[in-house]
Amino acid sequence: MKTSVILVCCASLVTVAGCISSVIISGGKPYQHLQDAGVTEDEVRACLGVPVWSQKHVPAVPVLVTPEYRAWSVATNRPPLPCVRYYFDKQAALCEVYRIQGPLADKKRAEVYVMMLGATFFAAEILDPFLIPHAVMWRNEHARDVSWLTFWFDRDGTCSGYYVGDIRETLIGFQGFP
Repeated sequence: MKTSVILVCCASLVTVAGCISSVIISGGKPYQHLQDAGVTEDEVRACLGVPVWSQKHVPAVPVLVTPEYRAWSVATNRPPLPCVRYYFDKQAALCEVYRIQGPLADKKRAEVYVMMLGATFFAAEILDPFLIPHAVMWRNEHARDVSWLTFWFDRDGTCSGYYVGDIRETLIGFQGFP
């Protein structure tokens, strides 16, 4: 009886290894709740701490007109979405950059595991017993990584836009940036 219970538990663990590993590897500092319209500067600071850099814009301007955004768009030659999310009806009076220790939570990292399971009709869970250890190793390897989030706020302290990354990376040498 004990042996059959142990075998059933082991078989169950093997059959959900891909799901468990996808949860492990997609984890990190949660920030998705800060992407909602109406999030305030106080809520962002309560979650992420004190910003490492901030820039006031007087008068307030749309996110697409701020010097940091213009420098980023020129240097990267990227369209504004999906890299920079902004709200059309908001003005940016303040830009802040936050430094986060470790990876940011990202469900896209888990897609590899889920796609592998679907493509192999779940045979990958039985054939590859290293799914969970690999996910744990990845999390340990990236625990000391530095992640960045950039937020713009309007005069009332409500989020005007955000960027997953450090918007200042492109500011060095940009003409017109203070």
